[in-house]
Amino acid sequence: MKLTKKPKRGDRFLNYKGEYCVVKYIYKNTLQLQITGIDSRTETWKLEDFIRESDRFWIVPYPKINRTNVARHILEYQLNMIGKTTVDTKENSNWYKEWTITDIEYNLFKKYSIFLLKKTFRFNTNKANATFEWFNMQFGLKRKNTNI
Repeated sequence: MKLTKKPKRGDRFLNYKGEYCVVKYIYKNTLQLQITGIDSRTETWKLEDFIRESDRFWIVPYPKINRTNVARHILEYQLNMIGKTTVDTKENSNWYKEWTITDIEYNLFKKYSIFLLKKTFRFNTNKANATFEWFNMQFGLKRKNTNI
């Protein structure tokens, strides 16, 4: 199925190998895909090449973010940063202890989450920060120890 419109950040696809692909960013004529799964990686595509080869990708519908699914979206977003999905958590029961995130990824995750919480719930910054800290204590990945 050919794409009818330009993909945007956060769009999800399933490639011909059965791997989930998330659009990380689009800048000018470049598109970056985060491929999740066992062989997680990042691929960079020219936008016109991706659209031309779009019959190798199937769009995975994702519901609009609202109050009922924002927590799942934030968790999925964090796992996508390390090349994993919530489906991978079912395969690895020890995921919470094994998977880690870097400080840079954590800061990007925090910035995105607070923005999303403010937008979804119409929170002020303090309430969004408090909600994020609670979420991170419950479901957030541990940060890598970068002290050498």
